[in-house]
Amino acid sequence: MDWLSSHHATLDCYNKIVKFEIPGKSPFLFQGKPTWMPHNLISALRANKLLKRGCQGYLALVTDIQRGEGKSEKVPIASEFPDVFPEELPGLP
Repeated sequence: MDWLSSHHATLDCYNKIVKFEIPGKSPFLFQGKPTWMPHNLISALRANKLLKRGCQGYLALVTDIQRGEGKSEKVPIASEFPDVFPEELPGLP
């Protein structure tokens, strides 16, 4: 915090903005990108804190085993050029 205060920084956590107003210089700001996170998703740090408080947790590894076949005719541009995008590759370049 010492560095931020010595550079006259103002933090706006809600809007993700850090504004610097250094005397004698024009003010400038940095704005973070907005992020969206589902409400039912928490970070590993938050999960660790909750477990330390005695909350119950479960660890699961979920794998999607259904794989669709990738066909070039399903891609609009690739279907127009079948000689450039063959179904079977002739070999390594």
